[in-house]
Parts: sequence; C-alpha cells; structure tokens
Amino acid sequence: MPGSGATLLDAIVETSKGLEKREEDRAALVVLTLENREFSTRHYTEVLESLAKGGAQMHAVIMTTRAGTSLADEARNRAFVFDRGPKDSGGTHEDVLTSQAFEGKMKELAAILKSQHRVVYARPEMLIPPEKFEVTSTKDTIEMSGSQARHQAVR
Repeated sequence: MPGSGATLLDAIVETSKGLEKREEDRAALVVLTLENREFSTRHYTEVLESLAKGGAQMHAVIMTTRAGTSLADEARNRAFVFDRGPKDSGGTHEDVLTSQAFEGKMKELAAILKSQHRVVYARPEMLIPPEKFEVTSTKDTIEMSGSQARHQAVR
C-alpha cells in the first residue's frame, strides 16, 4: 500500500529477546520481506546486540528494487542489519528480484536448516585462548558456516 512501511527492526529485537529467555540449541530467525520503508527508529547496533544475545542465526530473503534507495537513517540501519546480522550470526542473506523466487529460496533455506549439525568441542585452559576455531571437510561440495553457541557452564 502506498505510504506503508515496516517495523522490522523492532520485530527482530523483540523476537531475539524472546529467544534469549528460551534454552534453544539452534534457534533461527528467518526474515522474508520486500525492500520497504522502515518505520522503526532503532539503531543497528542495538538490533545486532539483541540478535547476538538471542543466539539465533539470522537468515534473510529480501526482494530488492533498484529504484527508491533511501538515505534515511532508518533505511541505513535496516541495511546494516541485513548485511551484518546474517554474517555475524552464521546465517544467510539472499536478494531476489521477483516474488516468484521466494519459494525456491525458502526451499534452499529449509534444506540448510535441516542439514545443520552441532559440533561440540573442548580445549585445555590456556593463558591466551585461540582467536578462531576452524571446521573443515574432505568433501569439496560441502559449504560450512556457523555461529557460536550459547555458553554453558561445564560442571
């Protein structure tokens, strides 16, 4: 509808707060949206912090348009969240040009979510902990991504 918009950043924060209260091993937040005017006034740092605390992977499928790219703060905050949210959380970001592509992208995303594995590891205590953790496969066709699990105290 002309003049309408979304409060998507508010929805991401509120959903992340709800997920933070639950004890989910592998939560996912899936955003299926059009490139639209954003009415939320949240700053992208607040949204990304909430997403990280909630512990969910963010997956975004967005129908983009070339016309009407806005330079407003709300649009920039939304763009930052769609860029950094999936990267930082171990999720995916897909742009599509037509709504007919939504079905195929959602099937791809369902396959990704169904084929996830949880890797649990431990390392000896060190004075200086490692900066990164790397998982590899002998098969070239396997694509890997991930996110840090919620920290659980080992007793």
